[in-house]
Amino acid sequence: MVVTEREPRQEEHSIRPTGWENDPEEERFRLSLFDPIILVVYCQFALFFRLDDAHRDRAAEVLQQGLEKTLSQVRHLCGTLKKDDGGGFSFVKKKATTVRYVVKWLDGPEYPSIDDMEKMTFSAKSLGENDGAFSIDGMPYGEGRAESNPNNSPVISGYQLNFVRGGAMLSSHIHHWAADLVGWSNFTRQLAENCRAVWDVRATGGAPQWPPWDPACIDVSRFTKQLPKDQLIDGPPVAPRHPNLPPADKWEAVLFHLPKSKAAELKALAQPSSPVEGGQPWVSTYDAMCAFVWRHLTRVRVPYYDADRAQQAPWFGESVDMRPRFRNPTPPARMIRNMLTGGFSEMAPAWVQLPTVGELAATEEQTPLSHIATYVRKLTSSVTQEMVEGVLEYIATLRDQQSISFNLMAKPPISLFITDHRPADVTACDFGFARPLTHRFLTRGSVSANMAFVYPPQASSDGGDDDQGTIWSIGMEKDLVTKLRADPEWSQYFEYRGVD
Repeated sequence: MVVTEREPRQEEHSIRPTGWENDPEEERFRLSLFDPIILVVYCQFALFFRLDDAHRDRAAEVLQQGLEKTLSQVRHLCGTLKKDDGGGFSFVKKKATTVRYVVKWLDGPEYPSIDDMEKMTFSAKSLGENDGAFSIDGMPYGEGRAESNPNNSPVISGYQLNFVRGGAMLSSHIHHWAADLVGWSNFTRQLAENCRAVWDVRATGGAPQWPPWDPACIDVSRFTKQLPKDQLIDGPPVAPRHPNLPPADKWEAVLFHLPKSKAAELKALAQPSSPVEGGQPWVSTYDAMCAFVWRHLTRVRVPYYDADRAQQAPWFGESVDMRPRFRNPTPPARMIRNMLTGGFSEMAPAWVQLPTVGELAATEEQTPLSHIATYVRKLTSSVTQEMVEGVLEYIATLRDQQSISFNLMAKPPISLFITDHRPADVTACDFGFARPLTHRFLTRGSVSANMAFVYPPQASSDGGDDDQGTIWSIGMEKDLVTKLRADPEWSQYFEYRGVD
């Protein structure tokens, strides 16, 4: 352990998995065919806690022991991403591997309190001008960054616990090829249970009573395949940033709250008046929310880009977790490796037709919201096990599988990609020292154009708001934010919460 003498107080630990002394000299965990689908980035997942100052030191110790135990289970998160001799990549864990665990005391007046963060909806902006202090150096979010490029042998994960006035924030930096959103939430659930076991020892004495762990939660052998080199083909070239997108500094992520009651109104509004083709007579709350956001973003963008209303919408996509969609066998409920793919408009079957730009931007009388919501429902339903298995078979034939990694910045203006964070809700996780108030995916000002995150309702500190709903973080053009907020129909449902 190294203790830094300057302000703010900081401790840096190089931690090892529990029982590392008996580990093999080297372990290799091959990438699955799911892994290269996802963005090549570091993810920074942040958990926010209320915490009594008297529990700080104990919480830091408990978290360290919990991490050590969890890393002994989720073993591929220790080490680096390395090329394999036969092609492809593996997560490589060596016996001597350590993982960074940093503890910082950011409790001076120059840093926000947990109350300050909560008042700003736990936005990235709520961290203040010194937001970099809350993150581990060298593991930034951002598409096209050298730090996360698999050819540069990036480390897989690092963790930082930040104490602030009245609470704490835990940052988990994880390479996206190692875990998707739900994978991170499953890691967090295992970590919380391990921490709780350590915390309980304080009262009971003796050794922690560890919760069960199933090694199948990191076993993706059914999704690995290595063809002989002479059977491999070149994939599509990696597309550059779309030339018609405004420069990166013209975008910002904006937060909106959709109260639970308003989401219910949208769902009712978006219901088809009669069963749609294919026999699906309903749409979900998710479908309705996505349709409404897509419609209103398109309305403000059409004149900005002078878009042709007669043309099909340029592109729409959504993340789709395949854990509940795969059978024979069904993956373990706490699968931590990637099983994320997407519903992408260009890959949809012929019966899933994109609406036109004009239909998206139309009034309810011209084109009902149900038309757009039904498209979202059809697209989601089209992402089946059989379809994804075909995609994985194609990926196995590629010489450079990174060529098919999701590349949002290459999509044209008026595109939209939505990531639903509601299945990753970890506010019920009991770490012993506290339960999280909410989580956030922090990008530190690196805004992915046309990406929207849907966060679950946050846990309230004072017993709760019965109408607490989802939080939307929407990456959009700065020039259009005021216009969107001025739309009376938009403001009837969505409450502005500031810049993320």
